[in-house]
Amino acid sequence: MEDILTYISVGLFMMDQQVYDKPSDVDADSGDVIVKGPDAVDVRLTPKAAEETSDRLLEASLKARGQLYFEDDTRDQ
Repeated sequence: MEDILTYISVGLFMMDQQVYDKPSDVDADSGDVIVKGPDAVDVRLTPKAAEETSDRLLEASLKARGQLYFEDDTRDQ
């Protein structure tokens, strides 16, 4: 039951998420990668975690571009 409630609450949260069109700011400090973006995003990552996140972001962005292309969406491609 707890898993179902978590799934529902996460799903509801994601329905209300804002879509941003400005990229996050990224920098390095003391061996950490710092990501600051919209909606109070402020994350520090190890270099390894940042590299994996970068790969995942690139893969997802290419997937999203394909979805927009095939859906003939009017958003910026």
